[in-house]
Amino acid sequence: MFMKEIKGNIWKMYDTGHTIVVPTNGFGLENGPYVMGGRIAEQAGERFPSLPFELGQAIRQDGNHVFWFWKLRLITFPIKRIWWEIADIEIINRSAQELSDLSLDGVIWKDRKKFPVMVPHVGCGNGELEWELVKPILEKHLDDRFTAVSLNETKIPEILDYLSKEIRSEGK
Repeated sequence: MFMKEIKGNIWKMYDTGHTIVVPTNGFGLENGPYVMGGRIAEQAGERFPSLPFELGQAIRQDGNHVFWFWKLRLITFPIKRIWWEIADIEIINRSAQELSDLSLDGVIWKDRKKFPVMVPHVGCGNGELEWELVKPILEKHLDDRFTAVSLNETKIPEILDYLSKEIRSEGK
């Protein structure tokens, strides 16, 4: 079966017990933290201040690969080599295979039917790729234990609230 797709706030899903995938790159300071500047990566670094350092240590030791931080319920997912590049489809393909291999090893799958791993549209934010290009690659490797999450980042309710206040104030 293919991975499912939903829209939503990935951090709310995390707060209900899901493991989430964090898109990353392989660039960092020597003996220091790794750059986590994309939306979800930046938020993960803010929530878990030790993560950029732990990721840096893992990348320096083993290279730019998928890593599972089980205590944090986070899986890093490389999408490019350096933070300023666009996402690299070959790196995304390799990362999807590595993520699938983690699942086949049974490492992260004790209760994944109840809490599937949430995968954002990797490579489609700061990576500048279109979901239509990335989705088939993920579907080739990931099954129904994974859920692709289209981030619900719309500001329409806030805009409508602002506009209604402006209209009311003009009427006074």
